[in-house]
Amino acid sequence: METYSNRKYVEIDLSTEIQKQLEDANPDEQRDIAFRYILNHLRHKKCFTHDGRLVKINRRGAQKITHLAPLEKLRATPYLAELIETSQSIGLDDAEHRYFKQFAYYEIIFKLGDRWYAGVLNIGVHKDDTSSLYDLNPFTRIEESRATLSGVHDSG
Repeated sequence: METYSNRKYVEIDLSTEIQKQLEDANPDEQRDIAFRYILNHLRHKKCFTHDGRLVKINRRGAQKITHLAPLEKLRATPYLAELIETSQSIGLDDAEHRYFKQFAYYEIIFKLGDRWYAGVLNIGVHKDDTSSLYDLNPFTRIEESRATLSGVHDSG
């Protein structure tokens, strides 16, 4: 596994068929392509974070992640399982949410072409303590030379 500032990261392969489809589509089509990809290839997939949290990918998360998302974020969607597996826990907050009692936050890093991005996976924790991927937000470009990723998420 490759690292960035001593952290695991995911490299997005831009030569895959899904990436070519995203490149050739308008923004609405891009969101639809990414959403369908998640439903057809990742939905019901069970992934483990580095600290052992079992995370399921479902329709609710697919809708949230692809809604009004920029192309760079949509390009990362085929790699959601890998992003979950390489993520680092950065916090847990109680939530007053219709579906979740808490949100667990996990920082991720990925490389898209020659650019680096960091983001926070929002993992919803249900009342029965199962977890589902809810969103990838915030999401920012980072500089390759940057030594740390502090400040991407502040749960306080």
